[in-house]
Amino acid sequence: MTTGAPADATSMTRADVEGWIAKAHGPVGELLALPGVPASPSVVISRAAESAKVAPYGGFMLSWPEQEDGVQVLNHLPDGGFFLDLLRRVYEPILSRRPRLAEALGDHSRVEMAITNDVLQVQLNQLADGYTMIRHHALMLFESVLWVTPASRRLWTDLFEASTSLAMAERSAPPTVAELDDIEAAGFAAMVAYAADSADEAGALELLGSPALEPIVTYQLWASAAIGLLWRDFASVPQERRLQWHQRELIAYRDLDYLCDRLRAEQRAVPTEGSA
Repeated sequence: MTTGAPADATSMTRADVEGWIAKAHGPVGELLALPGVPASPSVVISRAAESAKVAPYGGFMLSWPEQEDGVQVLNHLPDGGFFLDLLRRVYEPILSRRPRLAEALGDHSRVEMAITNDVLQVQLNQLADGYTMIRHHALMLFESVLWVTPASRRLWTDLFEASTSLAMAERSAPPTVAELDDIEAAGFAAMVAYAADSADEAGALELLGSPALEPIVTYQLWASAAIGLLWRDFASVPQERRLQWHQRELIAYRDLDYLCDRLRAEQRAVPTEGSA
């Protein structure tokens, strides 16, 4: 699929994915072993989808987990090019001012994070109901940011922080849980509606420029903004207390109002994206 990134930055081959699962094994194991963390350690394997045409959300989601006979299976697309192009659209207001951050979309790190974050997610006890991709899943993706190379990590943390500023700019109040839930629901409804188009090369090229993707763009911006909130909090913690930070967040992330306190604090004094 045509993309702004080179092929080796978008591929999700079996060797790629198995390597990322193995890479995540160590840091995920350390997190699961922290006292009080709701852990469910299990075997994690990968399964490649034949194409985006058989994926539940087409090209809009790089991986999706399933449990089979006690084994956690990470299904994944064979290529993440369309998804990375979608993120270019999401981040365009940021990249137009800070073009260097576009390097984050061209170094394989984002497709790696799609797998490694799920290695953690599937080995935690989940909410019975109410798990959200914007707020709860933000912690999974945040942790995966810490496992990429230092150069990639700097790019992503800058990009996620800029996303926080962009999403919160010009708001008179932080978003409510209900508002974020509506944003997420609209994004997923659009992903379902346009999944087939996203899996077709000609359709995908047309779709990337279509206003029909705006609900997905808004959803992805807020998902990135939530990761930025976590980074700002984590970066403010002294090095010697960061293990306790991970423990606290992994225990608390299942709360139905998770991240709402950070959203309220951010609203009090967030810079505009232009100054980020």
